[in-house]
Amino acid sequence: MKSAILLLLLILPFVQAQQPPEGANWSRLYGDSFGSNFSPQNSITKDTVAPLDIKWIFPLFKNPDIADAIRIAEGVEHPPLVIDGIVYFVKGSEQIVALNAEDGRFIWGFGPPFNPKNRAIATGLIHTHGIEVIDGILYHLSKDCTIYGLDALTGQVKLAIGDMCDKSEGSEGYYSSSYPPTVYRKKGILIAAPAGSAYAARGFVAGYDLKTGQELWRWYVVPPAGYEGNWAAEAAGRGNIAASEDWGKSSL
Repeated sequence: MKSAILLLLLILPFVQAQQPPEGANWSRLYGDSFGSNFSPQNSITKDTVAPLDIKWIFPLFKNPDIADAIRIAEGVEHPPLVIDGIVYFVKGSEQIVALNAEDGRFIWGFGPPFNPKNRAIATGLIHTHGIEVIDGILYHLSKDCTIYGLDALTGQVKLAIGDMCDKSEGSEGYYSSSYPPTVYRKKGILIAAPAGSAYAARGFVAGYDLKTGQELWRWYVVPPAGYEGNWAAEAAGRGNIAASEDWGKSSL
């Protein structure tokens, strides 16, 4: 994690072009829709890296106090997205920020609410591993188990699908979302998975209609709490690779 967001001098001229050259943008969390983590740019090489200098620095503001949260991670835990002259990132406190890539000026910010009381929402370490911008909409799955779709240019909320964790059947744990949802463009489906690697929540993936926000399907990755002996056989046709007796009882 870093305490400031930095961009290098040789990258910045790209953002002024109407048709930015290949590699000017880092438009998805892992570089592209295939998750390749690869930039095809060739302006920065072993021969040109030495003269690079810092163009601007944006000091990250202190995390606000969040009621009921035990600890909030400082800094940023993902590479910033750079899309057509705008830099996007989300802090550990879930504050989403958009900056001007040329000079680091603040454009807009958004902070989702956090309300875990009497809900299956984890209150431990608050952190997030990234956001996605798809077709001009910035998507974020909050710790409050709400899917947000924000206008990437203004930060205006265009979509909010809440309480996706509250109706999870057979879960005795707590949900702690870490990664953003994604979009299946061909069918207009928003896909999200809110379970983290801790807190013993029953993991699932759900699909939502992009236009209406209605849940279309929900696929559970593991059996309900308490263990159901025939779960593997019943779920095999839905893509679960498991055999009877593979799963035991989980506990917090």
